[in-house]
Amino acid sequence: MYKRSLTLGFFILLLTNSWAQQDQVLFTTEKFPANSIRQVDVVTGGGQITISGSATNEASVEVFLRANNRAGERSPEELTARFKKEYDFELAVQNGTLKAYAKRKNGLRGNQSLSVSFNIVVPEKADTKLHTGGGSIKLERLAGTQSFKTGGGSLQFSGIKGIIDGETGGGSIAATDCEGTLKIVTGGGSFDLENLSGTIDIRTGGGSIKGTQLAGTLTSNTGGGSIQLTDLACELDVNTGGGSISASLVKTSGPISLKTGAGSINVELPTNGGYDVDLRGSRVNTKNLRNFSGSQKKDELRGQVNGGGVALTASTGSGSVNVSF
Repeated sequence: MYKRSLTLGFFILLLTNSWAQQDQVLFTTEKFPANSIRQVDVVTGGGQITISGSATNEASVEVFLRANNRAGERSPEELTARFKKEYDFELAVQNGTLKAYAKRKNGLRGNQSLSVSFNIVVPEKADTKLHTGGGSIKLERLAGTQSFKTGGGSLQFSGIKGIIDGETGGGSIAATDCEGTLKIVTGGGSFDLENLSGTIDIRTGGGSIKGTQLAGTLTSNTGGGSIQLTDLACELDVNTGGGSISASLVKTSGPISLKTGAGSINVELPTNGGYDVDLRGSRVNTKNLRNFSGSQKKDELRGQVNGGGVALTASTGSGSVNVSF
């Protein structure tokens, strides 16, 4: 949705979508039969991409333009003229693939003068293949394989079933109500995960990781950020270069490995579970430790709890390890 507002002699078109707005103008809207689309390919130099799955019989594509650092070029006419002059544009359905391309013409140098964003509604079972030079990507209510890359924008996912596989140069990632495979790499952004199930593999160069209501398998790595996980029912392989780790499990389903270069580790585990434990830190503290057999020292605890079972490994270079059973 969008509206026009008068400002001292020229019109500025405002996109009123809560996720993407500020000085965007609607270039075009196109509609296609939904049953003709199985995949969506989008390429843009730096704009945002939103893909929404729907049970509608009609797919739609909205294309928005925004000037990059050109305060004097805000009118729809000015932006449209510049877009047609500097960019090659393709929007069509071919052999089941919806193609939406906005590429700068060969030979042009310097920074991108425009951001070209796409807001697309397609069938829920459509696959996607997306690339933006630096804009954000938002996906919702899709079932299939979603692959993407952005030079630095944020990523947002909700209601996705299937495979999510991609990367961002440094943006943050938020994912809610998804199931299947989530494999994301970010150069330094943070993760915020809620109500996910399946195979989760996330890596960040230094951002923090937060997660709640996770089931399946979680593999996470951050160069130095903290990790905070609650309401877990999954295998864990968690590593941070120097931040603290907090993990609370309501159910154990496989090995638990927690490692940090310097921060503290705090773990809560179901009381009646069986564990093969290997805990190491500057201090190792336990609460409600019962039916333990093995060796216990100030900085180390190795042995079995309740006859053994799930492998529990926790180690820190200089912080403490605190485990509550």
